[in-house]
Amino acid sequence: MRQIILVAVAAAALCGAPAIAQAATTIDFDEHAGTTLNRGIGTSFESGGLRFDYSGSSQFWVFGTTHASNANPGGATVRAADAGLTTVTKVGGGLFDLLSIDLADQANTGFAAMVQFTFYYEDDTLGEIFTLDTLRGLQTLTLDRRNLVAFSFRGVGAPSTPQFDNLVWGESVVAGIPEPMTWALMIVGFGGAGAAIRRQRRYASQPA
Repeated sequence: MRQIILVAVAAAALCGAPAIAQAATTIDFDEHAGTTLNRGIGTSFESGGLRFDYSGSSQFWVFGTTHASNANPGGATVRAADAGLTTVTKVGGGLFDLLSIDLADQANTGFAAMVQFTFYYEDDTLGEIFTLDTLRGLQTLTLDRRNLVAFSFRGVGAPSTPQFDNLVWGESVVAGIPEPMTWALMIVGFGGAGAAIRRQRRYASQPA
């Protein structure tokens, strides 16, 4: 019975041990904040460990803190002007998790803008369209997309250039790989089970 319990403990450690929680990073783009009403920042930039690339006929623009359309007063919001496409990758490459992002319509009027996302995985690509609410200010989209190679988004219809801010992302964790403590518990469990089985065999072979 003892060896069965030890094996069960080791198996539970292998199957049920959670992965180490990874700290999330929030990118608020406030390094671009200022009193300038509307400022172009080019077609690519890096912030908080991610790279942002623009595809379209213009560039990324930042609403300054005093701009009437800024959905984050006191901070900065970024937009891909003229219905441009924003593509996001991890600096240096590799997989990452997209947890959430804040969005608002271009003029921050409460227009129910539609935003099309494309999520790129190692072996798959998925698209999804989200419709913003009719309130002014930033709206948080909780996405929780794991193990991404990249993702992109753009507005659909008019006004077609959403503001974005407060992007929350994390390092990808490959599920199913036991942690060192889990391996140690497994080794102890299986070793104890083996010793118990050997003792039972030795006692069984002794004459009555």
